[in-house]
Amino acid sequence: MNSIPPSIANLPRHSFDGSIDYRQEVGMYLRGEDVVAINLRYQNLEVFPAEICDIDTLELLDISGNKFQSLPVKIGQLGQLKELLADENAIEGLPYSISDLNMLKRLSLDNNKLNQIPEEVGLLPLEELFIHNNQLTNLPSSLWQMSKLRVLSIGSNPIGNIDEAIGKLKQLEELYLHDMKATELPNSLGQLQRVHTLDIAHNQLESLPESLGQLKSLKNFLYISNNRLSNLPDSMRKLTKLRYLNLTDNQFTTLPDWLGELSSLQELRLYNNQLQSLPHSMGQLQNLKELYLQNNHIEVLPDSMKDLKHLQQLELRSNKLQNWPESLLHMPALRSLDLRANRLTHIPSAWVELEQWEKLDLRWNKIGSIPSKWRGSLQNGRQVYL
Repeated sequence: MNSIPPSIANLPRHSFDGSIDYRQEVGMYLRGEDVVAINLRYQNLEVFPAEICDIDTLELLDISGNKFQSLPVKIGQLGQLKELLADENAIEGLPYSISDLNMLKRLSLDNNKLNQIPEEVGLLPLEELFIHNNQLTNLPSSLWQMSKLRVLSIGSNPIGNIDEAIGKLKQLEELYLHDMKATELPNSLGQLQRVHTLDIAHNQLESLPESLGQLKSLKNFLYISNNRLSNLPDSMRKLTKLRYLNLTDNQFTTLPDWLGELSSLQELRLYNNQLQSLPHSMGQLQNLKELYLQNNHIEVLPDSMKDLKHLQQLELRSNKLQNWPESLLHMPALRSLDLRANRLTHIPSAWVELEQWEKLDLRWNKIGSIPSKWRGSLQNGRQVYL
């Protein structure tokens, strides 16, 4: 059926040439006389317009942000559908006919009320699957047979530990396993050689598998925050392409000296731990631009940190620094420095004379006198908080 069903006939019509993002504007998108995309985002609909399932030219469908509790069985008739976006509804289950969508590449069901995924989903040729923040306690075994899957987001479901079979998903590039109440990770994780983004934050992990170091493509992000970790596997020293590492809200008191071997790091987050010191190798992180260390127990910084020539932002709030770290005087790119709530008593004259910094926060220290140079208004829009 190529005619437009009466239930959506009044939708705005747009020409579709493939370069337009149909998700930006509600309406029907036509290629010639054929309806190829429909956007019904946030229309406050409670009942799915079943007549849409008769449009056999439909390739893209976005019904996110409505009040649908289910999808019609007829949805399996959309044989040309490549993308189905149904986030932020109240969908509790999927019809078995969804397995008939044999052209479907992307399925997004984030923020619904799904309590199970039918085994038939594993028959789909999906490349991207998003089922974040539902009520799932398990996953269908067929999921691990989806050989084309590149992106898998299953976080914020009380699933617990993931099956070792996840290692079969050889094409995975992005994997989101956050907030799942997991206490351990499968060793097979190391078989996912294409993964460049991994989120395992907000779980109950006390250790990480050595196989983590086998993820040779991991370069964009590694989120490990909000777990119960006090050490890292030595194999992680092999993650030399990694640019962003988040280890916040764990139980680290020390860090391995090999941390400096992660030479591609541009941003490192270590706040809300119990760190008392930092490894000397920190100075080897030549590409580091942002370093977050607030809410630890650090008393001194290693002298090697003077070699962080590209560091622009340094957060050291709520530590135990008594003396101004000498290394801070040798960071030519440093623009923002937060030293709130330490035990500092003075500001070195050499720092006062530096011109490159833009923001300095020294509140809640024990600094007795303010440099005379700062008593008037600061030049070049610089900010000092005392």
